[in-house]
Amino acid sequence: MVINIKQQHWISAVVDVVDQEVNIYDSFPGLAITNAAMPTVLSRLKLFGRIMHDTDGRADEGRPPQLAFHMNTVKIPKQSCTYNCGGLSFARIFRVARSNGLCLRGSFCDPVRLAIVHKVFVNGRRYRQARQDTQARKRVEESESVEKVLQ
Repeated sequence: MVINIKQQHWISAVVDVVDQEVNIYDSFPGLAITNAAMPTVLSRLKLFGRIMHDTDGRADEGRPPQLAFHMNTVKIPKQSCTYNCGGLSFARIFRVARSNGLCLRGSFCDPVRLAIVHKVFVNGRRYRQARQDTQARKRVEESESVEKVLQ
């Protein structure tokens, strides 16, 4: 997933539920704002991992209910400017998603992927409908204003 830190920096993270790892990809490591936000980011990512673990029913397989997710900071190429972190974060997630060795493994991967695709399509449909409604409203307002002028 792609994470925005205080509206100033983008990082990406992969929560591996099977190996109980959180992999952080940061193209501009060492920023004070990222370092300050990292405890909160990690706690939320670990919570996400535990929820995904429980949602998949893995907790019923005799595994301990409290997971100890470990964080790994993955070394990746550093950005050469101060503004490409968002693009690099999305590119990293795209690359992870297209690789043969996905970090999201197990039977829970398909529901997550389908939920993301569904959300994109639903929001796209809503956006398209809102645009069409706005255009129709503008046409009505324009025709009303033309009628007033002609009267």
